Amino acid sequence: MSPGRRTTIDRREILSDFMEGQGYLLAWPVWDSVGETVYTPLDKLPADVQALYDYNPTEAKRLLAEAGFPNGMAIELLSPQVESYIDRANIVKTYWDSIGVSTTVNVIESGTFYDRLYGKNYEDTAIVALCGLVLSHRHYLQLRQDQ
Repeated sequence: MSPGRRTTIDRREILSDFMEGQGYLLAWPVWDSVGETVYTPLDKLPADVQALYDYNPTEAKRLLAEAGFPNGMAIELLSPQVESYIDRANIVKTYWDSIGVSTTVNVIESGTFYDRLYGKNYEDTAIVALCGLVLSHRHYLQLRQDQ
């Protein structure tokens, strides 16, 4: 995940408001249930790693411009027809729109959603996934190109 996308979304706000404190800021690819020999909570990681997950829309805008999108960009965000996913998609849309990433949420039938997700058939699209977001390979490369 690129630093620009990490700094765009206020995970602490989502954790406290949307998830009512019932979750973790860093829970992928493993969860705390595996124990701290494998999982390290974000608050126990070095400060420079923790800073990668700080909400910083100014830095996100700067990184977006540095990646070649000084006037922002448009992206489609796919969500299955599952209420919690739709909610997450709209939360992400709000954050992305605020930095100039004009986001259209497209809710599609769940079977079609998972066919596209697992078939990696989402060019020019972001996918709302269980553990976060999966960005199309093309967009990932564009955002990583100058970083």
